[in-house]
Amino acid sequence: MIHAWLQKAIIGLLAVVAGIGFMLGYILWLSPKARLGNYNQRQAHLVQPGMPAGQAHRLMGPPQERQLLTATGDTMYSYQAPPLSSDGMITMTVSSAGVVKTIGH
Repeated sequence: MIHAWLQKAIIGLLAVVAGIGFMLGYILWLSPKARLGNYNQRQAHLVQPGMPAGQAHRLMGPPQERQLLTATGDTMYSYQAPPLSSDGMITMTVSSAGVVKTIGH
């Protein structure tokens, strides 16, 4: 028979592990930031170089940031990336002619 204190310790440890699991699940999949990043990641795979910028913007939605690249005249749009992604942002570069040049996901 397990001692009462050992049983309580095991139950406490299991509660801590479950709590950590729920927190990770929230951070990786359920938080608003995670859901937006995961959505952007899925949408970014639909955007292709050469695509009209309007079509790409309809797929990606509003960017977090917009930056004019003065050296080339292109515009770079940045979007929230999924949690634990290496880059932290999804970027899309649109030429001055209104065509997608690059999409980084």
